[in-house]
Amino acid sequence: MDYKDYIKLIGTSDIKPVCMLTGDEEYVKNSVLERLKKAYVDESMLDFDMGVFEDQSVTYDAIIPFLSAPAFISERKLAIIKLKPDNAIFKDDRFVSLCEDADDTMLIAICISGNADKRLSSVKKIEAVSDVVSFDKLEKSDIVKWVVRTFKENGKKITPTDAQYLISLAGEELYSLQNEIGKVANSTEEDIVTHEDIESMVAHTPEHGVFLLVDAVAAKNTKDAIRQCNLLLNDGGEPFQLLALVERQLQLIMRYIGMTSNGVQQKDIAQKLALKPFMYDKVKKQSQNFTLEGCKTALSMCLDLDSQIKSGKVEAKTGFELLVVRLSQGK
Repeated sequence: MDYKDYIKLIGTSDIKPVCMLTGDEEYVKNSVLERLKKAYVDESMLDFDMGVFEDQSVTYDAIIPFLSAPAFISERKLAIIKLKPDNAIFKDDRFVSLCEDADDTMLIAICISGNADKRLSSVKKIEAVSDVVSFDKLEKSDIVKWVVRTFKENGKKITPTDAQYLISLAGEELYSLQNEIGKVANSTEEDIVTHEDIESMVAHTPEHGVFLLVDAVAAKNTKDAIRQCNLLLNDGGEPFQLLALVERQLQLIMRYIGMTSNGVQQKDIAQKLALKPFMYDKVKKQSQNFTLEGCKTALSMCLDLDSQIKSGKVEAKTGFELLVVRLSQGK
């Protein structure tokens, strides 16, 4: 089930004594664990009625003593088990039996980093008695709503448009966004967070900087291209890493142009490129300023520089700066 559906079960009699939390959205996964803690464990008994097991401590012999004793005054004993899909405990029949025999005096939360290995018979048995909850990466619209809501919790207001701008700068990882939101909220005296506040206070990701750099190159705006190049380098960007990001962006644009010219539908292109919505929109927009041949030429220049840097013929920083000038001038 989706995590939103599981949240509705928390505190009700419909919740099962075992839950398996899978997927890559760790921030939301941890927020659900916090909800479970608040719903079932008395705050004064956290040291006694809640146990967290991870890494080397994820063994049946470590978990069973904790769950064997009843909760002191909490509604349930909460065992949070954080592990990877290949953890050896999935091969321990005793752990499987523990999950199958769990009752409503306990709650076993199995938090898997990534997705469970459904080929294992033990996983299938545990899933059969569990609330299996998926935590896929959030859609862009959900991240925007989350940003707006988090600013509100910090006593600030932000428009969805400016929330999108924040995401474009800081990326879609919720832990990073939370840090940036806290920084902006604490530094802004006004109740409303503006575009200018975000621009001046939020750290730009290299990916975003490369988007802006490619925008300037596509527009043949040498001045902006050089300015963006300097910003990336001054922010600590490694020339070789930045070159790789530019190459990747040009490859995506070239693939987009190629598929579009062959009549491939937009939804199919998005699926083939396997990009997040924000990145796909950028590629789509930037492709309007490139021809297929122009894109191939630019990519060839990048690959030539890549080879020259690796062979020691060109110093990376100087080579990257000259490349940006040449690309933006169409030479």
